[in-house]
Amino acid sequence: MSYIFFVWEHPKAIPAPASPEQAWQFVRVASSIPAEMNPRYQAFARALTAHYPDLESMPDTGVDSDTCVWADSPIDGQTELAVYTIGVRNSCMDYDLLWHIVHAACDEGLYVLDRQSATLYRPDRTYIDMEGRTAIANLQRPHRPEPNWEEPAGCVAKSIGGKSIKEAVEQIVEVVARFHAPADFMPFVPEPVQHLARERTKCLPASADDVPILFSGHFDSTGMSTVEIAAQRRRLQRERKEQVFRAMQAVHAYFHA
Repeated sequence: MSYIFFVWEHPKAIPAPASPEQAWQFVRVASSIPAEMNPRYQAFARALTAHYPDLESMPDTGVDSDTCVWADSPIDGQTELAVYTIGVRNSCMDYDLLWHIVHAACDEGLYVLDRQSATLYRPDRTYIDMEGRTAIANLQRPHRPEPNWEEPAGCVAKSIGGKSIKEAVEQIVEVVARFHAPADFMPFVPEPVQHLARERTKCLPASADDVPILFSGHFDSTGMSTVEIAAQRRRLQRERKEQVFRAMQAVHAYFHA
């Protein structure tokens, strides 16, 4: 499995996408539309391979199949379609590579859709995430903080230890919700757990209200009336449902893009 990015020069005659979902609708159509070779795509590819050589276009760099980050070669920007697609090996995906992809595209006035995390990057160096939030893609470093690998890896290991696969998947969903970046730590999850997570998220609930969980946590109810305790319990259950629902969406985007 590879991490896929869709890159394109948006037609001036068509309104620019205002969300990752609108971008995906455009990409689904435009990916099959023939187009002339685009020099912007070629310049974009050159900028990428200057930092991350591929196996074919730069054969004298000493890069081999074990160290090359690209799932396909060559990375040369040559395509006869309106959308240029690149794949990154999952094991090589990190913030530094993401930063180079996004900013190399912005340098050429291109849009980038990261389908896995449902994030749309625009040429003005802003991005829109799956919840519709807009922010600036930091020019100095990746837009997300450097990962603390020990934390998610430790959570995954702790979640799996001594549990059945089904129980482990429930815990993994919680981890995904907490870190909101499944692609960053999913390699730490054993294949059987990934398989079940894929099956569990194949069909998503329509909304957070449809997530079948019950709040079983504890909270300090000192001085609260029965009515207040019930209201707090409902509020916490609602927050839990929304958290798990976002996690299921994130896992679904990772496995079913």
